[in-house]
Amino acid sequence: MCSPRASKLVAFLSIALFVPALLAAQSKPPSRYDAQQLFDPLFMAQPGTVYRSADGSPGPDYWQNRADYKIEARLDDQAHAIEGHVVITYTNESPDSLRFLWLQLDQNLTRADSRGSMTSPPSSVTQGYEIGSVKAAVNGQPVESDTVMTDTRMQVRLAKALPAKGGVATLDIEYRYEVPRGGEQRTGWDITESGKPIYDIAQWFPRMAVYD
Repeated sequence: MCSPRASKLVAFLSIALFVPALLAAQSKPPSRYDAQQLFDPLFMAQPGTVYRSADGSPGPDYWQNRADYKIEARLDDQAHAIEGHVVITYTNESPDSLRFLWLQLDQNLTRADSRGSMTSPPSSVTQGYEIGSVKAAVNGQPVESDTVMTDTRMQVRLAKALPAKGGVATLDIEYRYEVPRGGEQRTGWDITESGKPIYDIAQWFPRMAVYD
């Protein structure tokens, strides 16, 4: 059995340990834990709109532009080049009239002055896309247009705006580009053991950029 003195010492130590813990608990700021914020990426952060319902499905005014391609192209295995002619029919379902259209020219990546070459120099430098001609029409009527090329994009500026909600533009484009040797991320060619070239061709035509 503990002596009265030992019992008083144990009680004193218990109180001495308990009081600081109690004071610390009282001085601790309230928790800022917010389950909604923590798991927010799993839920729709915004209420539904006329374009997108709250469950993520298309709303009553949802729209999506459309591009249809008719392409004639050939691979020149002597010059290692793609030569093509593409007619793009672009339907503007958006609520906006469009005075210019953007296209992706992916093969400009291998140009010496491309932005991509600054971080990942291509194994073979080329001139990228050589655009022979661009002819435009809006709702079947030819319109004047001019182009501005910047890096891997080309803007086609229309003299007559493409109407909203159903306007149709037609772009008739003649193009050519040299296929880089060495196998880039997007396209390339090399010599096989038999001495004949083998090609890996991708993203080989001007394509519409997304408008949304």
